[in-house]
Amino acid sequence: MMSSPSFSPVRRAVCAVTAGPQRAAAWLVSSKGLFATSHAAVGYHTEVEVENESGDSRPARVVWVDLAHDLAILLADGALPRAAEPMAPLTLREVPSVKTGDRVFLVSALAGRGLRIEPASVCAAPKSSAGDLMDVDAPAVGPAGGPVVDADSRAVGIIVRSSISQSRAPSGRALVLPAAEIRSALRVLEAAPDLAKRTPVYRCPTCVTQFIPDHDVCLSCGTWLPHPFPPSRAHPIAERLVRDALASAGMVANRARTGPTTWHVTAHPPGGEAVPVRLVLSGDRTTFALRAPVAIAPKADREALYRLLLTINDQSAGPFRLSMSDDRVIAVFAQPIAMLTGATFPQTLLGIGEVAEHFRKILHEGFDAAPLNTLADPPDW
Repeated sequence: MMSSPSFSPVRRAVCAVTAGPQRAAAWLVSSKGLFATSHAAVGYHTEVEVENESGDSRPARVVWVDLAHDLAILLADGALPRAAEPMAPLTLREVPSVKTGDRVFLVSALAGRGLRIEPASVCAAPKSSAGDLMDVDAPAVGPAGGPVVDADSRAVGIIVRSSISQSRAPSGRALVLPAAEIRSALRVLEAAPDLAKRTPVYRCPTCVTQFIPDHDVCLSCGTWLPHPFPPSRAHPIAERLVRDALASAGMVANRARTGPTTWHVTAHPPGGEAVPVRLVLSGDRTTFALRAPVAIAPKADREALYRLLLTINDQSAGPFRLSMSDDRVIAVFAQPIAMLTGATFPQTLLGIGEVAEHFRKILHEGFDAAPLNTLADPPDW
């Protein structure tokens, strides 16, 4: 954690970003409310939330992306998050240029967990050609998108997920894009008269043809597009079934994807709150499951809760079941992948949302079980 007064500018600039189930770090780079982050870390979401170290959260939108450099620029949708000190942009270091052996600090952030700063040394300074990465001797800790700063809290780069060329950093090492790439984007955005109306334009890194997140392959040059979690070429039938099912519910598979075999979708029970649901494929892609969060089991008196869950599952004639995962109660629906069709998926999604909401109330009132609002894995620190 930060204790040195020299890191005050970092504290005032860095935020955690939540984009659906995705988590990233971001930092204020312009007084016009622009934040820099990693595109791969936020995925193809355009509406996000930024949260400062004090826990104040505000909406923001993705207004610009550069997939080749794994760079995204967010615009605060109104006021910036509030804290004891107002937010202020980090200075982008102009001179002197970064040299091998320079001491730097890698910064990351998680919602509700504050900031984390790791010291590092520059192993190889970026070359003069655009897009070269900086090599540092520290691991990538936490989500990408945070700044890399020098001892004077000036930003010298941004932590990204994917390299620009075919080269890769050593396993586990942080990838750092020089701040010059952010400066180039700001020259365009800060001069734009319609900044508040901008939407991101996604272009193929190979031929710069525009595409939409629905596409897996560039329609112009045929290369596979850089999705954070690309579709499996080994299981085309399962991929098509998931894509069609989500489309029937008004969702884009590549935007909802959170892993090689998982998608984040949302159920909207009538009159209730939105329920997050995870669609999961089995390892061999022969079955699928929908999982919705229900409640956190109380630490004491669990025997009665276990008996209730067994009774509910034994007496239920429907396709939905309640199960325990560690201390979490979740609603589950599982079937062979061939039964995942667009004709039935919207109703099934609605059904598991209603079941989760119904039993969330029952377990809270009967067992004082805290409502569970997400199936996301715990933060990295």
